[in-house]
Amino acid sequence: MPFNISKKFEDLTALSRRQYSCFVTYDAESMARKLSCAYPVKWNIFDFETEKSFSADSGSPLLYQMQISEGAHKPMILITPYSGNNIFSDYLDAFGEGFHHDCFMYENLEEYKRELAHLLESGYSKVQHCSKQTVFESYILKHPESQFMLELLFLAK
Repeated sequence: MPFNISKKFEDLTALSRRQYSCFVTYDAESMARKLSCAYPVKWNIFDFETEKSFSADSGSPLLYQMQISEGAHKPMILITPYSGNNIFSDYLDAFGEGFHHDCFMYENLEEYKRELAHLLESGYSKVQHCSKQTVFESYILKHPESQFMLELLFLAK
């Protein structure tokens, strides 16, 4: 059963500039099991659904499953979109399963805003913006030449 996104983000601990990689898949649970054979880590399963006070550029409600790896390594996130048109379902339609973006998390709002402004001035374009006041803000950006996508995520303490 999906949980309220605004409550669960409060449980995450942000480390300034902590990085993770995001992969999009048709079945996050099955992919986590397969990866565990070669990459033995613990996976945490989260089902997310957006709520009225959650804003995303798409404007449509989103429901997706997220598998987050735990360990002394660079975390990985597996995402399976269940509903709504969004960048994750668009990616699966266009390219199938695979790497989607890297993410840098910030706990310092000024540092987050400074990096966002720098990347936009450098030519990156906004692909998606999501926020939940006082909890988090996220921008997924695309590099103009390579099409590489990068997420900047600010998580309030």
